[in-house]
Amino acid sequence: TINQCWLNGKILANEDGKIGSIKKDKSSNALNWVWHDSIGYFFPEKENVSISATSQSGNWNKINRSYSKDEISGNVFKMWVNQSIQPADGHYSYITVPGISSDEMKTYDKNEIVFLSNSHSIQAVAHTGLNIIQAVFYQPGIIDAMDIDISVDKPCIVLLKREADSISISIADPTHKMKEVVILIESTVKNSEKKLVCKLPEVHMAGASAHFKIKW
Repeated sequence: TINQCWLNGKILANEDGKIGSIKKDKSSNALNWVWHDSIGYFFPEKENVSISATSQSGNWNKINRSYSKDEISGNVFKMWVNQSIQPADGHYSYITVPGISSDEMKTYDKNEIVFLSNSHSIQAVAHTGLNIIQAVFYQPGIIDAMDIDISVDKPCIVLLKREADSISISIADPTHKMKEVVILIESTVKNSEKKLVCKLPEVHMAGASAHFKIKW
């Protein structure tokens, strides 16, 4: 599921270059983007996407017993990617842009967002306009982030902000189990490398991000 929320206004979609309004259930593998309630969704790989904009009924008690069992209903916007039966090594990707108008959708440069890796071991993305790289390492590994290589010796989440002569690094361990992570950043342009032993927050701060900065 990409999103499920109250239907608020119109739904617009760009399907093979043609922009139109969606007023009922729809499935397509030719969507460039979808817009609803000031949120844009871009599909760089043309996923098999379904959209529903119909009335749904239920009660909140089914998911939280502190809420009422009274039946309520309302129009719901729902969008999801259809996976094949028993997929093996399958993947999908989409870009979510909050706070965007329907007119801005037509000129938004999604090419500034580059998918570096989308596998069971590493998921990483870069925003070339903001000079930011974000990566989730599910195991020790390395990614090629254009003109730098980033490697870690343990599973972790990493965010890098690149500047003229430095890189700001935020690193976290969602498992709350590790005390440190070693990160190695190699620059193919500057022909140099930087190694950091990143001490991570512990006890009640375990899981919080640790922040570092390196200069070339």
